[in-house]
Amino acid sequence: MEKFEIAIIFLFLLFVSFYFLGIEKSIKTIFSDIFFFSLAFAASYFCFSNYKKFGKSLEGKTWFLLGAGVFFWGLGELIWAYYEIIKEVYPFPSFADFFYIIGYFPMILATFYYFSYIKFPFKIRKIYLAALVSIIYGLLSLFFVLLPLATSNLSLLEKSILIAYPVLDVYLIFSALLLVEAFRGGALSRVWFIISLAFLFTGIADTLFSYFSWNGLYELGPPYSYIDFLWIGGYLCFIHASIYERTSIEEIAKRIKKESKRFIY
Repeated sequence: MEKFEIAIIFLFLLFVSFYFLGIEKSIKTIFSDIFFFSLAFAASYFCFSNYKKFGKSLEGKTWFLLGAGVFFWGLGELIWAYYEIIKEVYPFPSFADFFYIIGYFPMILATFYYFSYIKFPFKIRKIYLAALVSIIYGLLSLFFVLLPLATSNLSLLEKSILIAYPVLDVYLIFSALLLVEAFRGGALSRVWFIISLAFLFTGIADTLFSYFSWNGLYELGPPYSYIDFLWIGGYLCFIHASIYERTSIEEIAKRIKKESKRFIY
């Protein structure tokens, strides 16, 4: 296991363990909110650093778009923290949701951009896993969130926001898993697998958040707020994927250089 993977696991366990400490709820809220936006901005930094490394290549532009999406999510986390810590109100719906939702579109564009450069046709078998996972997630969201919300007494704004999250997540989960299948067996397959985990964790958390918020449960705290672990896992997956791709390419370059020297001598 790489050092950065150990560090990521440590950060996740640190966040989880803090939830079970016997301290005041207000302190937990402050810690959680600060941890959220700090981790989101850290994830966007690592994505942007890959853009800096790979330049205006396909990989570089893809990481830039992913970084932009996570950055908008970070702004959403920052605004959420402002409402909870400074204003001391439950921030839903709020201006934070604007940035959360805006953040999806650079990510969607990143997958569209990647698909446009793939030169080989997809075989039917390659879409089975992606379609299966996406359909299961979509059906669960449909029956437990989308249909009940559509007939609820919530305002149009609240309905629109709560429905938007799982709908946008379905596309991201499907497209990322499709890219996993497209690059099966290579380093890029693992990179997109990690990214698809980030989307999946985020998607499940979003769906549960929509359901819990609709029923007035999320703001009550544990155990409903434990879905925070999924969002944190998603941000950590973005960090993991960006570092993994960079280190993998560096290792491949070193091996090629080493082999070329052996051939010369």
